[in-house]
Formats: sequence, C-alpha cells, structure tokens
Amino acid sequence: MNNPQHNPNDIPEDREPHLRTPEVLVAEDNALLALDVVDILDTLGVDVLGPVASRIKALAILDKSHASAAVLDWNLADGTADVIAQRLEAEGVPFVFYTSEPDTVRALWPDRPVIRKPGSVLELLAAIEKIMKKLREDRARTSGSRAA
Repeated sequence: MNNPQHNPNDIPEDREPHLRTPEVLVAEDNALLALDVVDILDTLGVDVLGPVASRIKALAILDKSHASAAVLDWNLADGTADVIAQRLEAEGVPFVFYTSEPDTVRALWPDRPVIRKPGSVLELLAAIEKIMKKLREDRARTSGSRAA
C-alpha cells in the first residue's frame, strides 16, 4: 500500500490565515449604514462577516470565524461594543469604530481609529484601507518569513 508521507508544510491555502482573503466583521445596528460599510468592504475585495446588529451575534461570529479586522458601531441593539472591542484587542485584530458617539469612544479607546457617523464615507474608507494595508503588510512579512 502506497502511503505518501504527510508534509506539515503542505497546508491548504484556505487554512492559513495569512493566505486567506481577509474577513472583516461588521457590527452595526442601522441597516442602511451597515449596507454602506459592506459596500465599501466589497470594493476592497474582502469578505464580510455579518453585518450584525448585536454584540451577541458579533461574538457568536467570532467564536466560529477568525476576523482579520472589524468595523464596530459603539451602540448596538443589545448594548455597547466594548466586549467585542476587548476581544478583538486581546486577539490582536485591528478594528475601527464608526459611531455617533466619537468623544465617548475616543475617551475609552484612545489608540483606535474613530469615525463619526453618519460621516464621510471617504473618511471611513481611508480608515478601513489603513487597516487593510497593515493586514497586507503583516501577510507579506509572514509569507516572507515562511519562505526563509
């Protein structure tokens, strides 16, 4: 019986986080604004996790998937996005807040990008592009270190 040896470096592309298409979680309880965010993400060629209107649903998605990044409204249908943000931060996942309460969020999360809503779609796009650029750089760095 021919039994080829399994090479641990032969991991399917979809199983390696740095080779997958980025997946961005969208937590926004306003359906129209959520669709705007999804449209922006579609133009950037990323997969969208959600959109979801509650933190319970957002956390359930994070239990099943590994988000590459996230766009969070501060006030969701079932409370604030603090629990989601804390989890993303603990997992090293970049995120941006898109909120009608930017001062509150900046006071709590001074190191995170905060975009006022409803605001400039271009400003939101720029913040998301910055996150995606960092993800691409991280993937390139990881791919380069694996090739060495």
